Amino acid sequence: MSTSREDGVTDSAIDETPSPESRETDSPEEGAVEGGTDFLHGSHPKSPPRGGGVFSPEALSVTGLLLLLPVLVGGRLLERVAWFGIGSGVADAGQLALLRAEMLTTGAVAAVAVLLASVSLFTGNDRTRAWARWSASAVVLAGVLSLLMCLLAFVGMVSAG
Repeated sequence: MSTSREDGVTDSAIDETPSPESRETDSPEEGAVEGGTDFLHGSHPKSPPRGGGVFSPEALSVTGLLLLLPVLVGGRLLERVAWFGIGSGVADAGQLALLRAEMLTTGAVAAVAVLLASVSLFTGNDRTRAWARWSASAVVLAGVLSLLMCLLAFVGMVSAG
């Protein structure tokens, strides 16, 4: 005795179900009418999946995230804000020039990261993956905060010099 479902199926049961190839439309007008009614009912046409690329929203989002990581992880930004922005730090003229250049570079990298993430958000559409939108939003928020911190530290350095 067999317990397989295929053993109980006869050839006549298989022949009763029509194959998808045998079900063709009788005239081309019927297919056009169905497509027209889809449009009239407000349904969206099936679009092909979005292809990835160098300038896709996903790639721009990841690039912005990778650019912002050294700014956030580096810890020097918080040190400079605490020393020159909040406190009254004093440094030599040679050191101030180096510290100003460091803050300008950090701010420029954060600005490029914010720019890339913003472009990712503006070029995205309903086919953009959710993680790309989330990471681009996080990069914009953290990048703007980093830019403000760089500005605060730079203004504190200028007034200290």
